[in-house]
Amino acid sequence: MYSIQVDGSALTQITGNTANAAVNGWSPDGQRLLFSALREIDPDAPTSTPTPAGSEELYIVNADGTNERRLTNLPTENNQADWSPDSVKIAFVSNQNGNSDIFVINADGASLAQLTTSTADDFSPDWSPDGTKILFVSMRSGKAEIHIMNADGTGALRLTNNTFEEFNPRWSPDGAKIVYARYTGPQLDIFTINANGSGETRLTSDFGDDFAPSWSPDEQYIVFCSDRTGSVDIFRMKADGSEVFRLTQDQADEYWPFWQP
Repeated sequence: MYSIQVDGSALTQITGNTANAAVNGWSPDGQRLLFSALREIDPDAPTSTPTPAGSEELYIVNADGTNERRLTNLPTENNQADWSPDSVKIAFVSNQNGNSDIFVINADGASLAQLTTSTADDFSPDWSPDGTKILFVSMRSGKAEIHIMNADGTGALRLTNNTFEEFNPRWSPDGAKIVYARYTGPQLDIFTINANGSGETRLTSDFGDDFAPSWSPDEQYIVFCSDRTGSVDIFRMKADGSEVFRLTQDQADEYWPFWQP
């Protein structure tokens, strides 16, 4: 994992483990990072403690890369995590029951609870800024669409009903809008809607896939991934889709940008 300044400068490596790590997001205070990784050894254990074979686990690390600790220890894939606004709970996706469901766990690793029990896959949870709701993507209608539920898993409702599938929904910091990626035929583009599902606005329309959007804390900008240059790079744009700026310039692929609070 790496961090970078909003102008694309000061690329800094955070994690040095050779296992693949996927950024899941910042803690609300901006001091820690959530990530998922497939590892055989727990770096925080006093002795070598194997993770369950083939499991992808969740980890927490300080913003400077220190004090890494494992959050989950489950014999499944565990990823796509998001911190609650009060820093007490973490929502994440696990396939421990055969399909992808959304679970919550305390930030200290205690009190695991399952929120969704649909036979369809549910994934990409994102807490509302007031902590009362969770956005997620579900295949319940036969295709990936954005849903919303109460933070305890009750009252799940479908928020969108489009021809093409949607992914990576993220609340705006004030809770008024949602940014997400949607297919527009063969490619993914970035859209916003109001929190009630109305007022869809398309922000990108270039050739290539644009996905994994994330708001700036002041809601003025959105960062996202795009393969429009041939490799997957991180881009920044104004919240209305203007002033697109490429942040990463190398030939490697970069994924899952999150703006530090």
